[in-house]
Amino acid sequence: MKIKSKLVDLGFWVGWNALWVLPEKISRQIFDLAAIITWKIHGRGIQQLELNLSRVTEIDFQSEQLRVLSKKAIRSYLRYYCETLDRKSTRL
Repeated sequence: MKIKSKLVDLGFWVGWNALWVLPEKISRQIFDLAAIITWKIHGRGIQQLELNLSRVTEIDFQSEQLRVLSKKAIRSYLRYYCETLDRKSTRL
């Protein structure tokens, strides 16, 4: 578990620093690609997201409609992260 934690920390550090130098368009494309890959892997996080969305929207857990919604949700979530971490887009 300690190695996983260190890898996550490293990922955030690299992402945080890379966003400083990358053009905004490329940053957004990278985060969108990460969202799509995360969604396609369909790990525990996406499964929990779909379970939560199913409860809130009352869409059947096995439906294609829920899959489309979860894909949009994870893309939105990572777009939020991109905007939050990208200091160029931060207005003070």
